[in-house]
Amino acid sequence: MSIPAGYIRVSKSRPCPICGKPDYCLVHKDGGTALCPRTPGEHQWGECGFYHVVDENARAARGPVIEKRPAPTLLINPEAMIEKYERNLTLEQLNDLASGLGVSVQSLGGLRVGWSHQHNAYTFPMQDRPGNVIGIRVRNTTGDKWAVAGSRNGLFIPSLTTEQFDGIDEWHIVEGPTDTAAALDLGLWTIGRPSCSAGVDMLCALMRGKKVYIVSNYDPTKQRLDGSTFHPGQDGAAVLADQMERVAERVCVIYPRRGAKDVREWVAKGGTREEIDMVKANAAAWVRRVA
Repeated sequence: MSIPAGYIRVSKSRPCPICGKPDYCLVHKDGGTALCPRTPGEHQWGECGFYHVVDENARAARGPVIEKRPAPTLLINPEAMIEKYERNLTLEQLNDLASGLGVSVQSLGGLRVGWSHQHNAYTFPMQDRPGNVIGIRVRNTTGDKWAVAGSRNGLFIPSLTTEQFDGIDEWHIVEGPTDTAAALDLGLWTIGRPSCSAGVDMLCALMRGKKVYIVSNYDPTKQRLDGSTFHPGQDGAAVLADQMERVAERVCVIYPRRGAKDVREWVAKGGTREEIDMVKANAAAWVRRVA
């Protein structure tokens, strides 16, 4: 794999700003962008991973230079791959995953979890709309996450027909397939984003005219190279809410209680449907921050 111009390999002293790991990933020498194979993003840069903007100011300072992106190799017949992975999954593996995550086998089954012998990892289909698989997220038994080569970034959507999906007028948006499973266990119709910054256009297309509750992650403060700080989960939720407010009937952003960082941890710490309903009832409608 050739390293794109301007990028350097991460290290222990300078880990990936996206996944925090000290290997495989690449970061631009100005710190503005990163290529992370573990964390799906809007665009895949060939074998280097997914393209992420880390610092918009640093990226913009490069001027009107267009970074050359390799032509993507898309998955061939992803639906057939998902069916194969579902057949590979044993009941023991499914029970182990459910137990380890603290979610039900029913919610995992509803997300069409499978097993890839090639990757030695669990698989989750990513969709751009109900029933249309465009990518595959994998998660190994130690919790490392990445995407099958050729995947496009997509959403984690419960198994529903288009007619069933259209008939549901209230949805909850979380991050990742495991948080989606935890929310589904509480009886909340839920879609998972592939990351805190991805899936905006797809979600806006699906949520037109619906009531939407975005459940933000509580991420710790991170620091940019220029010394300024940001919060990936909270900032990502706000960006999505700004765009969603244009198309949805109502948008609210809510946050985990009980000191939890995300929905799955909230439920693990005793969060209930009644508590979430109370938080929702007291949430103000989102007011767009940008014109």
